[in-house]
Amino acid sequence: MVKLYVAKPFGTRPVLRLLDPEQHVAGKARDVLYKALPKDFATPSIEKVSDITQSDFVILPQNLRTMTPAWQAYFDEVRREAEAAGKQVIVCIGRDDSHKTHVDGAIVFKGSDYRHTRHENEIILSPFVEDLGEGRELAPRTKGAKPKVSFCGYAGFPSVVTRGKYVVKNAVLDVAAFVMRNPRLTVYKRGIYFRRKAIRSLQNDPRIETAFTLRDSYGGNSGTLAMSPEESRREYITSILESDLVLAPKGDANFSSRFFETLSLGRIPILIDTDMELPLEKEINYDACILRVPHTDAPRLGDIIVEFWERTSPEAFVAMQKEARRVYREYLRYDAYWNRALPLLKEKGISALQGPSC
Repeated sequence: MVKLYVAKPFGTRPVLRLLDPEQHVAGKARDVLYKALPKDFATPSIEKVSDITQSDFVILPQNLRTMTPAWQAYFDEVRREAEAAGKQVIVCIGRDDSHKTHVDGAIVFKGSDYRHTRHENEIILSPFVEDLGEGRELAPRTKGAKPKVSFCGYAGFPSVVTRGKYVVKNAVLDVAAFVMRNPRLTVYKRGIYFRRKAIRSLQNDPRIETAFTLRDSYGGNSGTLAMSPEESRREYITSILESDLVLAPKGDANFSSRFFETLSLGRIPILIDTDMELPLEKEINYDACILRVPHTDAPRLGDIIVEFWERTSPEAFVAMQKEARRVYREYLRYDAYWNRALPLLKEKGISALQGPSC
């Protein structure tokens, strides 16, 4: 058990799911889909202590959303109390642009960042996504003559204005990358750019069977759906299960919920790597269960997939699917992640939870 001293809250935001998993179960009508708590959820093995001197770490009870002067004053007060007791503070950042937020003087868990901007005190965590494979017997697909690649989700534009903003932002980033001689700047393009680029590179490739269901609205939130949540959910899960490989570029943040959901269903995600760091990279052999493709190689994505298909035996293909489910279930599901991450942090320090530096 890792002993946590929970600091006083800042405002009235909900506490971390880590500290109170049940409070997040009952969502609002416009809540994010695919967020049900697994029936066999293993509450993270933490002990909340009231004496700070008896703790392993001090933790802020809420996600950091905006670093205001008021929040900074609050954090400084907590940090002083922790330092007086010889303890480190854990801060969790929960927002799509978490790569823009850095907190000094703490151990920081965040959902996403870019490898070249992650600070030495920051750890990429495994996000909470629903275990879509729970209650389903894993039925690996057999290897066919050619790979079937799917994508079901947001990859269009609801209006001319949305498309215009998309075009302008991409142009600005392209010009900045050229002028500053820094090609890394292109990774800040919205996820829809990388989705559309990957889809275009595969759509007319006769070597690959594609199953693309493209939407002009975001499909992970009931408030932005053009269909019933039930229908959307069924279509999304079926799309993954009936595919050999699933395109998983980033969303607005530099991570993909689809990536983790695909693993949960025992299928192989194609991760379009926009300078990503994945959770627990030193613990997990991701190459055994995913196909990772640098975003710069998107124009030749078809060749990469075909090369992968040709070198992967039928037995290895089945093994990869089984490994995908195992890795998700034992390492990446929210409860499994924290039950590994916190003891590792206590025993070996921050570096044990980080991938290689850029």
